[in-house]
Amino acid sequence: MASIRERTGSRGTTYAVLFSRAGKQSSQTFATEKAAVKFRKLVEAVGPDAAIEIMRGEKSGAKTVDALAREWLEWKRRDMTVEGHRDHVRQYERWIEPTFGQRVAENVTERDVQHWIDNILAPAVGGKTVAKEHALLHGLFKWASAKSRGYVTHNPCKESELPKRTKAPVRGLTLPELAALLAAAERLAKDSPAFRDAADVISTMAGTGWRPAEALSPAVQHVEVADDGKIFLSMGQVFRRGEGIVPEGKTEAATRYLRVLGPGAAALSRRVVGRGWDELVFPNPTTGEAWNPNAFRRNYWQPIVTAAGLAERKPTPYWLRHTHVLLCVKAGLSLPEIQRRLGHESIQTTINVYGRLIDGMSDEAADRLEALLSPASADAVVAGEVSQRVDEPMPARP
Repeated sequence: MASIRERTGSRGTTYAVLFSRAGKQSSQTFATEKAAVKFRKLVEAVGPDAAIEIMRGEKSGAKTVDALAREWLEWKRRDMTVEGHRDHVRQYERWIEPTFGQRVAENVTERDVQHWIDNILAPAVGGKTVAKEHALLHGLFKWASAKSRGYVTHNPCKESELPKRTKAPVRGLTLPELAALLAAAERLAKDSPAFRDAADVISTMAGTGWRPAEALSPAVQHVEVADDGKIFLSMGQVFRRGEGIVPEGKTEAATRYLRVLGPGAAALSRRVVGRGWDELVFPNPTTGEAWNPNAFRRNYWQPIVTAAGLAERKPTPYWLRHTHVLLCVKAGLSLPEIQRRLGHESIQTTINVYGRLIDGMSDEAADRLEALLSPASADAVVAGEVSQRVDEPMPARP
């Protein structure tokens, strides 16, 4: 803790901030009460050493992390969606600014960053969020330390050690379980119009792999009925907690266009009839407004899960996204095709999340490989081509 003591002398009134530093009483004197209060708050927030560093940095005109962050976030805006940029700002303000915002950027060290990870982030959030926030700070310093800018001389995030993350395997429904869920939704829909809406949402999620916040948000204008009867859906808006429906996805990849498969296609085709261009396809049956994913899960998903006999499995609506991936793998879709359907910006994300599912070999591929590995059953022409390549001499080295 720090305190302020007003002192009056021959030169007028000054304000001394008293604080403990390295076990000893120390003080800093200021000409105005406002400056003293600001320094006291810094001491209490970041400690005396960092507070003194910040004060010296302000006098020298050195850039603070806050100043760099404002410039960096504005620079990144051109390559991001509005929501993606807003998410970066929220991350910075919540997890980075309180610790580093007023620090002189050049004076932030590897030890400072590691202390932030171990003692501030890790106790408060999971490993995924720690990695996400560290990546944001790393990106800021990488940009600032580029030779073309030279705002700082080094990136203190390069050698950070992040907590080890144990990735739990994704969980989805088996085909019999999915059939039971859809059947239960249809049974409840016969007695309640609200469950008719919920049943259509579930079938649409199973047929697209969309997240709940995405599947609950499309308007009629985002549904396209092709001449051959195929149904396509574009992700032009999404539900954001605290904001409601916003007009785009977090990334360009998330704003996707795909064909709806299974019962969801029929549900969408039926629901657009008689609705206005801007009307929601799945409005909340009680309010007519946007359907909050939490309300959907609590009031409709859980009763349907119970009616389907799946309560012990405790599936969430997000399981339908994982189930869709399982079906895509079974159908033989390639990694890029699955990536596009899921709206992942990087194919590495698809591999990281679903790699255990995708690593399997299809029966057709296994049969072909077995034919090549078994001389008795291999095609003669293919075997001849293989042996010819094996017998060819190695080219001489230049």
